[in-house]
Amino acid sequence: MTTTSPMPLPPEAELDAVTLPMPLARLLLRFVEETPEVCRRHQFYTLLQSQLVPLLPHTVAVCGAYDRRRRDLVHDVFNSIVLPPWLHLARSDSPLLNRLQQTWLDGGGEPLSLRLQARPGAAVHDEAQALHELGVERLLVHGVSRPERLHEISGLYVLAGPLPPPGIDEIRLMRLIVHALHAAYVRTLDIEREVGTAARPRPAQPQPMRRSVQPQVTPREAQILSWVREGKNNAEIGEALGISALTVKNHIQKILRKLGASNRAHAVAMAMQMRLLDEGPGGL
Repeated sequence: MTTTSPMPLPPEAELDAVTLPMPLARLLLRFVEETPEVCRRHQFYTLLQSQLVPLLPHTVAVCGAYDRRRRDLVHDVFNSIVLPPWLHLARSDSPLLNRLQQTWLDGGGEPLSLRLQARPGAAVHDEAQALHELGVERLLVHGVSRPERLHEISGLYVLAGPLPPPGIDEIRLMRLIVHALHAAYVRTLDIEREVGTAARPRPAQPQPMRRSVQPQVTPREAQILSWVREGKNNAEIGEALGISALTVKNHIQKILRKLGASNRAHAVAMAMQMRLLDEGPGGL
C-alpha cells in the first residue's frame, strides 16, 4: 500500500480544532492521520472502532454515499452490537433513515444530535424503539453535499450510541470529522468496486470435501474480546476479570495470532464476522 500524507482539515476546521481540549485534539489528529490509509472495508471498520469510537462513542454507524449508477444514496451499516434480523438500516426505504435525512436537510445541513426515548406504544418493528432497547440513547447525524446545493447529498452519516460525557461538544466534533470520514468511506467503496470488477471468475473445478476451519477461541478469550469491543483497556479488563493486566495482554496476543489479526480492533471485527461475540462481556 502506498503511503499518503494525512488529509488536511478544512481551513475553518483547523481554526476550530485549535481550541479543543488537548485529549480530544490528540484523538482528532490521530483520526485524520489514519483516514488516508483506509481503502478496504475491514480497514474502514477498524478505523471506526479504533479511532472514531474514542472520539465519538457509538455502537452502530450507518454510512451512505451517492451512487451514480443508482442515482441515489447507498447505505451500509457497521455495528459492534447484535442487531435484530429485521432491522435493515441500510435499506433505502428505512423510515428512520429517511426521517433523519429529511431532518438534516430541514436543519440546513448542520450536524444533529437527537435523543432517543422509550415509546411504550411503538409498533412492533419500530426502528428507533429497537435501537433504544439495544442501549442507543442518541443519534448523531451529519452529511456532505455539493457546494451551494444542499439537496445534492454526497454522503450521509449516522452514529448511534450512548450520550456523550458532560462537556463534550459532539456537534462540533462531527462537523470536524465528517469530510475525512466521507473521503475514507468513498475511497473504500471505489477500491472494493475495482477489486470486485478485476476479479475474473475461474472455471468451476471439483474440490475435495473439507471441513471448515474455525479458530479455537477459548471462552476466556471470547470474554476478553467482548470487553475490548466495549473499549476497555488491559487494566480495566483485568480488574473486571480478577486477573493482571499482563495476563490480559498475553491473552490478546494469543487471540491476534489465532485470528491472524493486525490489532485489537481488527480482531474484534473478525470475531464479530465469525459470530464469536454474541454474548455480552459478562455472559461467558
